[in-house]
Amino acid sequence: FPLWLGAGVLFWVAGFDIVYACQDTDFDREAGTITLVIQAVGKTTLQMQRDCLAGTRLTSVTGPMGEPSRIGGGGKVICVGGGLGVAPVFPQARAWREAGAGVIGVVGFRSKELVFWEDRFKSVCDEFILCTDDGSEGFHGFVTERLAQLIDGDGPGRPDMVVAIGPMPMMRAVTETTRGKDIPTLVS
Repeated sequence: FPLWLGAGVLFWVAGFDIVYACQDTDFDREAGTITLVIQAVGKTTLQMQRDCLAGTRLTSVTGPMGEPSRIGGGGKVICVGGGLGVAPVFPQARAWREAGAGVIGVVGFRSKELVFWEDRFKSVCDEFILCTDDGSEGFHGFVTERLAQLIDGDGPGRPDMVVAIGPMPMMRAVTETTRGKDIPTLVS
């Protein structure tokens, strides 16, 4: 399955009357696998989370779709993930690390009960910052508050690039945080 960083896929699982679109969350080209993260919020996603366990074979996968991410070399990159956006920003962080960049991971969740992939992120980041809206774990506040502090000098230095994936309001806030600071910013 030819997949590139930043690609999206459509998939269909037998027994479900939906086609589900998502940005890839993680992939292993050698094994020929993709990892999808599903948050159970309604009838269908509750059923999918219950029935689509690791190793479930997808009936149909269409993709890759979209533009591939362009990963440069060196420099310092802040990878920002919010909620389920943490899953697709992880392979971005890994790719930047493999390209020789210094990587700072800033991920945010509403509360500590929703945190996932913390260890994965830590494994590819020079610095990892966990934020929760309610303060139940890590930095108390939004990822954009911590991002602004990092840009303004509270940390290992000014980033050369910011990559953010998450809810639309978060991505909009990230672009507002970096606007006028001469920091290339990619949101997806």
